[in-house]
Amino acid sequence: MLKNLEIEAMMRMRHKRIVTFHGVGEIFGPPNKNDDVPRVGIFVLMQLGCGGDLSHYLKNAYKKLFEFPWSKRIQFALDIAEGMEYIHSENFVHRDLKSMNVLLDENGRCMIADLGLTCKNVRSDPSIEPKFKNYDPNEAKGEDSNYLQDAHVGTKCWKVN
Repeated sequence: MLKNLEIEAMMRMRHKRIVTFHGVGEIFGPPNKNDDVPRVGIFVLMQLGCGGDLSHYLKNAYKKLFEFPWSKRIQFALDIAEGMEYIHSENFVHRDLKSMNVLLDENGRCMIADLGLTCKNVRSDPSIEPKFKNYDPNEAKGEDSNYLQDAHVGTKCWKVN
């Protein structure tokens, strides 16, 4: 059976502000031409965010203030806060919340998606051994540092245009 924290988190979390997980499976493909090892992958079946992601919504609403009234902005913020509160109540931390990871449902309400960087919250679960007990950011030097590699959170190479 697949062992993946993202899948574990998605299976465990059932809330109207979290994208609903429906299932997971493995795909076995024919080997590449250069070796005899079969290709293996996984797929995840999730709820459709038919309203797209919040990033695209915000780009389209940017110059159309009347189409994005304060009441809608506040509702989006409340939806996201409700979803994050639920994630935290389940002793998880999202670690990659951004507008591209918030999807809109058929009613224009926000749902949090992409739990790929989710981790268990070591502060609220004493049974988990913290990875960085004596972490000193001054010791994290260069790309080869274990501190930098293990502590990485968020989207790699993310930059604002």
